[in-house]
Amino acid sequence: MTVSSKDLTESNNSNSSKKFKYSSSCDSDNAHVGTIKFSITDIYKATGNFSTANQIGQGGFGTVYKGVLKDGTVVAVKRAKKNLHDRRLSMEFKNEIETLSKVEHLNLVRFLGYLGHPDERIIVVEYVGNGTLRDHLYGSGGHGLDLAERLDIAIDVAHAVTYLHMYTDPPIIHRDIKASNILITEKVRAKVADFGFARLNANDSELMTGRHPIEPKKELKERLTVRWAMQKLKEGDVALAMDPKLRKSPAANSAAEKVLKLAAECLAPSKQSRPSMKRCAEVLWGIRRDYREIEFSSSSSRRRGSFYGKDPIIQKIN
Repeated sequence: MTVSSKDLTESNNSNSSKKFKYSSSCDSDNAHVGTIKFSITDIYKATGNFSTANQIGQGGFGTVYKGVLKDGTVVAVKRAKKNLHDRRLSMEFKNEIETLSKVEHLNLVRFLGYLGHPDERIIVVEYVGNGTLRDHLYGSGGHGLDLAERLDIAIDVAHAVTYLHMYTDPPIIHRDIKASNILITEKVRAKVADFGFARLNANDSELMTGRHPIEPKKELKERLTVRWAMQKLKEGDVALAMDPKLRKSPAANSAAEKVLKLAAECLAPSKQSRPSMKRCAEVLWGIRRDYREIEFSSSSSRRRGSFYGKDPIIQKIN
């Protein structure tokens, strides 16, 4: 990835990969990443002067807008809050830039550039237009996700985190993986976003259960979703822990049980006892493979049964 801006300084590390350093002492009216160039004026035009009609997200760092650059590129524009001298916001802006400029992966949101303007702090990334995982799991705008799609998304996220942990130098710890920070593409695949943004309230659904981490309206023993789900796994009642919107089947029940067992391993108290994200991705891949094979076999059997049931010759022989 090639990045050029007054506020980005390029240097080579030991393995010749590109590394970037953010400097807050210099402000720029223009940014250039690859073949995409934009100025602060371009950003104002792209977002309709940050029109509320183009607003697509809100967080501790600021507001996210959909924009269209003059070359037709659709982008997501993250605009920092106006209290730019707030130390925490300044660090988040710096972390986001330094992290995104060093990574490139299919399952990570692609960094396009940033602007350090006297009156604005702006980060521009690719636009992913199918909402967040939280929208699909719990929001009214989501189409609902079947188990196969949820397994695909889990694997995508695992691949992204594996890349961050194992293939960046130094390793990157996202520290804020949650449903609202996972963007969904039109093909229902996942891209991890928001490096360095302020944490939002822990009010996201979980992938298998469809529940919030804490369910205050449930009775006391069911309020903590992780503890409740692990108890259902222990009791052999995995089907009860599954999101009610999921279609129940032997294949789905088996897949959900395996996912919860993996989750239990990830909850081990000691780091040494927890699987690496690479191992999680491998296990999830196997779960998805087995689920698809069982579902395909079951659907084939149902189709054959339906065919035979309607065949008058077969009925006569029987």
